[in-house]
Amino acid sequence: MSNSSKKTVPGAVADSMKRLGYNTAEYVATDARGDIYALERADANGMPEPMGLPAFAIAKGNSCTIVYGDEGLELSRLLFGEE
Repeated sequence: MSNSSKKTVPGAVADSMKRLGYNTAEYVATDARGDIYALERADANGMPEPMGLPAFAIAKGNSCTIVYGDEGLELSRLLFGEE
């Protein structure tokens, strides 16, 4: 698991990532819902693997919510704007 920021990936996020097959989390923002981490799958060389729509973990306290599909795409637009 990697995290390009100085924030440590919370245990609830790490557990959810493992269960869902993600192996990379990068802290991207904090909002009223909690700390937001972008989730990815990387191969043995650290290269991102294609995974479709964006996925995020939102951590607050000891809980973690996974956001993906259309909701993940909308969150990505809110965080990073239209591209």
